[in-house]
Amino acid sequence: MAQCFKCNSRIDDKTLRNINCKGCKRVICTKCSGLSATSMRVVALQTPKFSYLCDECEDQLRHIPESCRLVTDLQQQVQELKTNQINIVNLDTVTNEIQERRNRIRNLIVFGIPESKANSNEDKK
Repeated sequence: MAQCFKCNSRIDDKTLRNINCKGCKRVICTKCSGLSATSMRVVALQTPKFSYLCDECEDQLRHIPESCRLVTDLQQQVQELKTNQINIVNLDTVTNEIQERRNRIRNLIVFGIPESKANSNEDKK
């Protein structure tokens, strides 16, 4: 015995008074489906040309084109982020190089003086 997902009434499986939503596979009774008795019999035959979708599944079906557009937009954004990530890595490299040059700007190079053999910075002074 099945139960209608909308009104929770029990439906005898041996009668043609119930059908399944093709999308979510839930059982619905004749009264809740809004279909005529003739339409119910046609849908109950489960032919590919005739099927029943509950209101929730039909509403979700309407959103598919919008969802496809959103997926395409997201794919483009991901591709742009991948491209920009390469530029960010290069920007980091350039930024590090500039900082290193700033750190060395006051370095003094002296030629002809032997280098100290001391291990600590205090002894080298």
